Amino acid sequence: MSDEPDPPRKFYRLKRAEIEAVNPPTLGQAPVVRPGPDPGITSVHPGTIDVRELYRHATATDATAAAAGRPSVRKGDVHDHLRLNYDREKAVGGFDVAPGGVDPRKFRLRRFCLNLALVNLPLGLLAWKVGPQNAIMFVCLIAGIGCITAWLIWDAFFLNTD
Repeated sequence: MSDEPDPPRKFYRLKRAEIEAVNPPTLGQAPVVRPGPDPGITSVHPGTIDVRELYRHATATDATAAAAGRPSVRKGDVHDHLRLNYDREKAVGGFDVAPGGVDPRKFRLRRFCLNLALVNLPLGLLAWKVGPQNAIMFVCLIAGIGCITAWLIWDAFFLNTD
């Protein structure tokens, strides 16, 4: 053991909560005076809140005071053109939606045939061009044709999401 005495004990504390003014106030501005610590949430009404009281307060206030802060919209040329376009489109029935349309089964069958032709024809032609001399490429192309065809059959005939 050493013969030196232990150093004196250190006491650590938090800094005082003061706002340090980094930028000095400019001319014409009064310095900001902080009134002291925040008192927290203060209770305005000591009793319980009743719905009837809230309703009474809401009906007693003037509705125009809330609307006073909103900017007024002036009708202009743009509004006139939009109204004219809307009326013209409504007159020809542009907003009328009729039930029906394309039969989902026919749409699925057409999509199946188109995807089958767009995917399997190029892969089949490539497999025919490569031939069985390059066995790995040939087998991968045939397997790709089988996987994609199986997925298209599943999507068109068994997975009905209409």
